[in-house]
Amino acid sequence: MRRAFYALSRDRQAAFRRAVSAVRRGRAPDGIERAWAELELLGAVARTHTLDLYDRAEDILALMPARDRQPVEVALFGGPRA
Repeated sequence: MRRAFYALSRDRQAAFRRAVSAVRRGRAPDGIERAWAELELLGAVARTHTLDLYDRAEDILALMPARDRQPVEVALFGGPRA
């Protein structure tokens, strides 16, 4: 699935990396922390490689209803992935 990450626009990749970095530095806005918590990955951010986090997030997002997925995508990717 790593290819899927690199298929995202550079802006979406950068937004995701910023969302990971913000949590790791303890400076994440509430929306980003809520998004990670919604995916049940908040605790994993500090100890998981960014591309592995993307793979896990992608798997979980694929199972979520669109109405629940949209705020998570905005927080972690700066907008809808597609």
